[in-house]
Amino acid sequence: NNIKELETSEKSLFRAFSDLQVARKKADEEREKTEAIVANFIDPIIVIDNKNKIELFNTAARSIFNFKEDNIGTEISIEDNYSMENFRKVISQEYKITTKQSAKDNNPNEEELVINYANQEITYKIITAAVVDSKNRNLGIMKIFYNLTREKMLDKLKSEFISIAAHQLRTPLSAIKWVIKMVLDGDIGEITEEQKKFLFKGYQSNERIIELVNDMLNVSRIEEGRFGYTYEKVDFEETLNLVVDTLEGKIKEKKINFEIIKEGKISDIFMDKSRIILVLQNLLENAVKYTPEFGKVNITLENGKKFLKVRIKDNGVGIPEKDQEKMFSKFFRADNVVRMQTEGSGLGLFIVKNVIKKHGGEITFTSKEGIGTEFVFTLPLEN
Repeated sequence: NNIKELETSEKSLFRAFSDLQVARKKADEEREKTEAIVANFIDPIIVIDNKNKIELFNTAARSIFNFKEDNIGTEISIEDNYSMENFRKVISQEYKITTKQSAKDNNPNEEELVINYANQEITYKIITAAVVDSKNRNLGIMKIFYNLTREKMLDKLKSEFISIAAHQLRTPLSAIKWVIKMVLDGDIGEITEEQKKFLFKGYQSNERIIELVNDMLNVSRIEEGRFGYTYEKVDFEETLNLVVDTLEGKIKEKKINFEIIKEGKISDIFMDKSRIILVLQNLLENAVKYTPEFGKVNITLENGKKFLKVRIKDNGVGIPEKDQEKMFSKFFRADNVVRMQTEGSGLGLFIVKNVIKKHGGEITFTSKEGIGTEFVFTLPLEN
């Protein structure tokens, strides 16, 4: 009996050993397959294990970042979602990183990396994704690099085209404006009221095109880093009143309840007056334009210790929730205002955000469709 039991145990042990060998072989095959897939990606991939150490990188990462085999096992700081700043000790080449906040939970800090490789400048968008198994256990993270070089080049070409086209349009548009104005003013002879009415419509259309061209030039200058700033101490209230005065006719026409609320004494601001006028014009024109007759627009000025906070609140058409994340993008206009057939280039808020950021401030908004919108921006009191 003992011999039979031993034989049975031996057979069971042999089967278990055989099963283990088969399972190990399958695991090795799966690993080799995974490594082959990763290795054949054109763009770099870096895998970090759940102990925050470099576990794997593909051929592209080895070539572009000059990784060595002894970099495997190097610990990488978890700070800022394993930011590429934390890789400088293992990547010998110089590279630049730009970071932007992202609403995506799995990639809280979206990064772009620019590096010189094979005599060309390459730009990558970096996606940092968690690696989990079928039981949802954390195995580490994977940094996937997406080559944006071609998109960046096309974007630059597009910007250059817009800049050239806008510059070429300015001269004839100014000439048209000058000619229509002379005729309207009667400088070259009397015209009838009917003729005046039609000419004025043409004059207004020309003015809208000039505004669009100016917006396009401003965007082009911002993208090329040529949107110059001249900072000095300026009376913010006086600057605000200048903009409000230009909108007074429209405010009265729509019978809007317009109010400026001051919370404490408002300090002078160290700012570029012409650029902040551009910010206030865009935000207030939108508030007035998209608020119905007998509506309400409030501006609240709040003086803090380091920042002036400006709130511009209306009870207008609001911004649809699905459009809100795109509001500061170029050429974007929300669906509801497009349906209203109101004019607009979709460039104003892009310019506004860039000007505020350049001043060292922040801009945010809250909105509900059909109820209204509130934009809030800050400006530092000092340079």
